[in-house]
Amino acid sequence: MDSAFAVTSHGGTLSASATAAAGRAEAAGGMHHDTNFPQGKMVPVFWNLTSKDDGVNYGHVAIWDGNGGFYWEGNHSSTPNHLSWDQINDTMNGKTEINGEKVTDSFTGASYIGWSDNLEGVQILAK
Repeated sequence: MDSAFAVTSHGGTLSASATAAAGRAEAAGGMHHDTNFPQGKMVPVFWNLTSKDDGVNYGHVAIWDGNGGFYWEGNHSSTPNHLSWDQINDTMNGKTEINGEKVTDSFTGASYIGWSDNLEGVQILAK
């Protein structure tokens, strides 16, 4: 995510998980808990997702494309998946597979956090 928005550590540490990055955005006052995604602008969008292996909420982050869809990591390629809001919710809830498996095979507790106008403390969208 950081690379997609050309965000570097600026001498600090980048977040180790999506939920940590969401917390940083919240602390910076940049988290929006609605689904009024900005048209024509790409922003990070965050969800809670807890690993079934260790019980840690690593979360997940996708990129709103600014035009009705979301980019989600690709499967062993640099080409990301492109999903609609309904598709991403079906994926999070284990109704459809992504990259050959269901999210619910490894994770639980999917819930939407929000979208952010900043990432790692860097403003990426004009307020």
